[in-house]
Amino acid sequence: MARVKPTIKMIKNNRKLLNTKNALMVFLFAFLFTLVNPAFGNDSSYHGSGVTVYPIKNDNIQLVSEVLTITKGAGLGWGVEAVLNFKNHGNKTSVQMGFPFDTDGPNDPGDREEDVPDPKFRTFVNGEETKVTKKKGWSKSPLQDLNYPIVYTFKVAFEKGESKTIRHTYSVQGTEWSNGEYEFKYILKTGALWKDNIENIKIKMILPKSSVSEITRIAPKEHKVDQDQDNNLLFWEFYDIKPDFNIVANFQKKRIKQNK
Repeated sequence: MARVKPTIKMIKNNRKLLNTKNALMVFLFAFLFTLVNPAFGNDSSYHGSGVTVYPIKNDNIQLVSEVLTITKGAGLGWGVEAVLNFKNHGNKTSVQMGFPFDTDGPNDPGDREEDVPDPKFRTFVNGEETKVTKKKGWSKSPLQDLNYPIVYTFKVAFEKGESKTIRHTYSVQGTEWSNGEYEFKYILKTGALWKDNIENIKIKMILPKSSVSEITRIAPKEHKVDQDQDNNLLFWEFYDIKPDFNIVANFQKKRIKQNK
């Protein structure tokens, strides 16, 4: 077969083609890139004494009620305070509780701890701050639909018949996509693992008025809407429930028109 000696014109054309391919790869990477920050969720009981844990059902301790306040524009982007009231219906016990941490979804293979900003997660039991240990969710958990990659764990001791109040504070960025969409999620489903139903869940989401026009979906739909001087307030209230859903809010950033 005869060899063709490349001409200067052929070399330039090849370089143009290579530059076009490189530009296309950069575009695809930018389009697919997602800024991921986790959603947290209701406490549940966890098994595992090592670096990995998995959620389990608890037939003695009841999550009686919960009050949740979500504030857009606080901390890393979303500030959360969760106050949960528990009662032990069994004998004296010590429980490893865990607060699940979701990035893209249960067991997403792309989840990496180093990609997640520190949420400054703090836990208080009856008003006293308690030590929290960050662990990994076991990928082979029997409860796959309630298994998440990162769990903040802590020990809580209960006397027979004792009630305790646990308060968490933290902040997250939420999840943001390159097309301007972003999302906040709070996991309620794990609260269904405790004894009996949750008697009452009260949720308040505080949204600056400037962000209300960016809302594309709120699920489930809020039960009540109010406002103060600077914010719109969304409310939910649930009774006698084992939640099979999460609180999810989706938004679309407005594009700023540039003057030509």
